[in-house]
Parts: sequence; C-alpha cells; structure tokens
Amino acid sequence: MVNEEKNFSAQEVVIRAQALRDGGADVNQVADLLARADAQAANYGIGIILDGHGRPMPTSTELMAQTLRAGEAGAEATYLSSKTLHGQLLPQVLNWQRIPKQYWDNFLLVTPSDAGTGAVNTAVQMYLMMSSKISALAVEELSWPVYSSIAASNRIGFQSFGLQDPAIAGPNVLTVMQAAPHNSTGYVCPSKIIQARAESAAERGLPIILDRAYPGFENAGMLASQGYDAVMQGSCEHYLLPFLQTGCSFAVALSPTKAFRSFSLRPCGLTLVYEPDEQKRKLLADAANTINRGRGSAFEHPASRGFIRSLVENLPALELEHAQTLRRLADAQKLWQKLLQGHPLAPAFAAEYAGMFRNLLAAENSEETFYQAHIYPVLADNRCRINVTGIPLDEIQAQAHIDVFARLLSL
Repeated sequence: MVNEEKNFSAQEVVIRAQALRDGGADVNQVADLLARADAQAANYGIGIILDGHGRPMPTSTELMAQTLRAGEAGAEATYLSSKTLHGQLLPQVLNWQRIPKQYWDNFLLVTPSDAGTGAVNTAVQMYLMMSSKISALAVEELSWPVYSSIAASNRIGFQSFGLQDPAIAGPNVLTVMQAAPHNSTGYVCPSKIIQARAESAAERGLPIILDRAYPGFENAGMLASQGYDAVMQGSCEHYLLPFLQTGCSFAVALSPTKAFRSFSLRPCGLTLVYEPDEQKRKLLADAANTINRGRGSAFEHPASRGFIRSLVENLPALELEHAQTLRRLADAQKLWQKLLQGHPLAPAFAAEYAGMFRNLLAAENSEETFYQAHIYPVLADNRCRINVTGIPLDEIQAQAHIDVFARLLSL
C-alpha cells in the first residue's frame, strides 16, 4: 500500500494538514480534504456511510424524490410550510423510534432547520429558556467536538464526564448523553449505567438531552436474523425506555443524516421533547416557537419539506433505506472482526462497541505513515477516529489497510 508515485510526498501532506488546521478547518474536514487530493486515497475520516468501494452510499431515493417535488412546488413563489403536517408527523416519528404509545401524549416535536447540530442546539436553547440557572453543558468524554461550540455559542460553560459514569452532572448543569453508539468511540453504554443516569436525572429534577444520531446502529448485527422492527424496538428499550419509566424530562435529538443517507440534502433535524407535566410542556412548546422564529426556521428548505412529507406519507420506504444502512454497517463490522481476530485491537469490535466510528490511541508520529499508505482517518491529540464503513469489500485490500491500523493504533 506504500505509494510509489514520485510526485507524492507524505511529508508534504502532513504539512498541508497542519496548514488546514491552522486555517480553521476542523479535524473531520482536514481528513476529507486531504483524501480528496489523493487519487489513491482510502477515506476513513468522512462521516458518511461508505459502500465498500470507497464511495458514499447513494442518497436516499425516497428523500431525493420528495425533495425534487418540493423544489418544483416552490417554483410558484408562494409561502410554503409543512406546519399543517406536524399533527401527522409526531406519531410517525414516535413510530419510527418504536416508543410505546402510552407515552405519546407527553411528547412535542420541533423541526430545527439544521440536522444533528440543530436538533441538539434547539434542545439546549429550550432548556436554557426554561431555567436561567443552567450554567454549563456536560457531555461524555471523547464526544462530538461540536458540543463545545454549542456551549460557547449559548454562553455557558463546558465539561465532560466518563463514558461509564453512572450519575449525570451536578446542579445547574445540562447533560447530553449519546443514546446510540457513542460518537466518536462506538462505545455502547450498558443498560445498568443508562438506568442509573435516568434515575439520577429524575431524582434531581434535571432534564437531559439524548443525542440519537445513530438510532439502531448498535443492533446492526442482528438485522439479518431478527429484522428491522426488532433492531429498533431493542434500541428504544435500551436507550429510551429507562428515561420514560422514571418520568424525567428529556429531549431526543434525531438526525436523518446517517440513518437515511441524506447528507447531501441536509434536511431538518428532529427534536422530540418528553415532558410529563402539562404546564411545563406548554412552556416548552412556546420556547420552541420562539427559537424557531428567532432563527428563521419557519421558512423551510425544500429538502426539509421533502423529509417531513416522506415521514408522513412513506415511512416504510425510509425504514427500508435505514435497514440498508444498517446492513452495510453490519457487513463492515463483520469484516473488521474477521481480519482482526486474535489481534489486540479486536476488542474494539466486540459487543461493547458498535456503530460507525472507533476512536483509538495513535502511535507517536503516525500521521505521515498513514498518508504514505494513502489512508485518511481523523487524527487529533494522539488519537485516531476511524469510519468503519471505509473498509473495502476486497479482503486483500482490506487486510492491507488493517495491517496499517493494527501497527499504529492501540486501545
């Protein structure tokens, strides 16, 4: 896998990577930009489901068709809004998440204009409007870097807690927890820890935000034997049911980006808010309306209108495409497990880990070696984040890549 092109210099790529970082590019952008400049690149840094040939899986056919229809409708230059569909939208989202019907009356739904970031940020802003005492945002260690930007933009502090910490943060701190495989390590939080966190939130009367960018991804391996419904049902029971059963207030931040492969369309996110107290729920709804008006989210992008209409009219088609995403992920994880059998990195693909990413320790000065092998993961602070779907279907090529990872990375 060592590049033999005379004009290629891994050292020059390292220099370019540093220049990109110095220029303000985040670590994810750096990996992608470097890979795009190398014709032989294996892009393990991009945050998109890859097809086994180094290419992103195709954008959702259902969402693309609905977005095109929404765009054509917009040619009439009239004010267009999906607000009239929201009454039908909420039950469809709850259905997709397999949330038991006895809890439905206590939910409200917001559709922020941005997907994952917007869904989380909207929940943060709603709870800040409900309580002026919130002074900081607390997230699990090694989490998505954008959380710190969300805290800074809302002028509150930022802190982290351990992946296995059973208690949520202290008074006046708003907690964000991954309610799917952890982004960016792939860690699947055990049931007992989730239960402890739910009880802690209920006892303290504190809301909690459940970031669910990868719903069902932890169960991708059981898709073939048990089916999509079982995958999503199990995911709800593991990550959401403990919070529902304790009766605490929480928000679920959902994004279509990975589940439905809508990255190129960038439709709206979904912020589900659970509040058992009717008066507080009304106040939260008022807060959501204020936030949406303040950022202009009442004016929808055609892709958002298309996504909302797809959820309302054709949820089975979206679920089928979600299942295709899970199937690719399951195949990739299975190949990693096979080729790493007996290696010290193998535990990163055991039952405790799942989902799109792994975040491992990188050997000192490993960056140039990766680039020399045409491999482009996300590298930062002596850690390496891998998009596991970047693994090629060709086992000889896959083994060559894994040999590089196995030599340079550790748990």
